[in-house]
Amino acid sequence: MDLFFVSRARVQDRPELYGGVGEEAVRRLDFRALPDRLPVIVDSVMRPVEPACTWFRHLAYMGRDPEDTLRHYAYIVLRLMEFLIERGRELVTATESDLVAYRRSRTELQDKPVGGSAWDREASVINTLFDWLVGQQFRRVSPLRMVGTRIKRCMALWVK
Repeated sequence: MDLFFVSRARVQDRPELYGGVGEEAVRRLDFRALPDRLPVIVDSVMRPVEPACTWFRHLAYMGRDPEDTLRHYAYIVLRLMEFLIERGRELVTATESDLVAYRRSRTELQDKPVGGSAWDREASVINTLFDWLVGQQFRRVSPLRMVGTRIKRCMALWVK
């Protein structure tokens, strides 16, 4: 998988790189109302990877800033998706144990483990993504057990 960001200027300024389809590409971006800097995760044949790309569009339409917020979210989601693929899973098939293993890989096993506050921010994005996946019926239930309110998620191994 690769991560790209929508850029009308790049297509318009360098049409030779895009086989002369620059104007058509910009028309399609405008027709779909895709903002510049919107993250797009693509597979090996350059197809958008769903449901991640739909989630990014949803967040952009809801007013999230593509420059900062969505860029940050995109790298978190890409990392998670690559981890899940190594385990033979996808966002829609991930289990609680997959997410616990992901947390452990990020906070303990990688060369430079992330600290508690960085993990908390990353976990918040992942929680938001899984809530949306359930809400949009990409998943029947979240792989994360919830205790108390929706905001307070508690798993001994999920929360650092």
